[in-house]
Parts: sequence; C-alpha cells; structure tokens
Amino acid sequence: MPRVKIINKEEAPENLSSFPNFHRSGSIAGMKKLYYGKDALLVRCGDYIYNVTSEPKIYHNAEKLITYCIISTTDNPHLEILNEYYPKVKNGAFAEVTNNSGVKKKFLFENNQWNLIEAKLTH
Repeated sequence: MPRVKIINKEEAPENLSSFPNFHRSGSIAGMKKLYYGKDALLVRCGDYIYNVTSEPKIYHNAEKLITYCIISTTDNPHLEILNEYYPKVKNGAFAEVTNNSGVKKKFLFENNQWNLIEAKLTH
C-alpha cells in the first residue's frame, strides 16, 4: 500500500528540497518500485513528495499518514470501497477516492471509521 506522511510547509526542514522528489500527481507505488525501493520513507510537502529515507527522523516526525486510493468506479459507494481495500487501516490515515463521474472525495480515518472531509467535482 503506497503511504506518505504529510509535513506542513511551516514545519518542513530547510533542506527538504535537496531530497529526491516527484510531483504529487505521480505514482507513489511506481516510484517506490522503480527508483526508491518498497521501504522508502516518503513525505509530502505542498505539491511534492520527497524521499527522506536517508534522514528517517523527518518521516517519523511527520504527523499525518496519507494513503492514496484513487479508484474509478460507480458500482460501489466510496465507504464500501475503502473498507474493502483497507480493512486494517490505522487512525490518522487519509484517502482520496475518485469515481469515473469525476467526483473526488477525501476521507480521514478517525475513531476507527472513515469520515468524509471533502467532496468536489473534478471536471
């Protein structure tokens, strides 16, 4: 499962831009598979995701865990999809689900359940 922790720009170390990085629209799983390795420690700050494996304290000090889940479907409600794909998720996880109608919903897993935090039309 592709996972990234989030760092606010105000809390990011000054040297963050010196780490290998890619745009948030890129594939986390693909970058880990092709370049960084499956155990790479990734943090997102703004629009970029940084590989901070060489300085793990940056990753471990980040607060939120983000789990990208982009699924194109209209058959199942979003919550059913999240529960099916992530049955053992931890509190603090974040997921995005986009259906083929262009509706993107963002969820946060708190109190042992997925909670909708944002919904918008993408096109």
